[in-house]
Amino acid sequence: MHIAIEFEGENLLFPIEYNHIVQGFIYRNIDATLASFLHDKGFVSKGRSFKLFTFSRLLGR
Repeated sequence: MHIAIEFEGENLLFPIEYNHIVQGFIYRNIDATLASFLHDKGFVSKGRSFKLFTFSRLLGR
């Protein structure tokens, strides 16, 4: 799944380590039960837990 988030404004600045900001935004804007499951448990396969967040670089214009 791909999610595109667009920000509008002048001189928006994000820190180099922005991943936790984006992840927090996603958790706050999805169903609370799903957010709790993804944050606390994740999907388990072969004894490993996967939280399913992968980030690419932000693309600015």
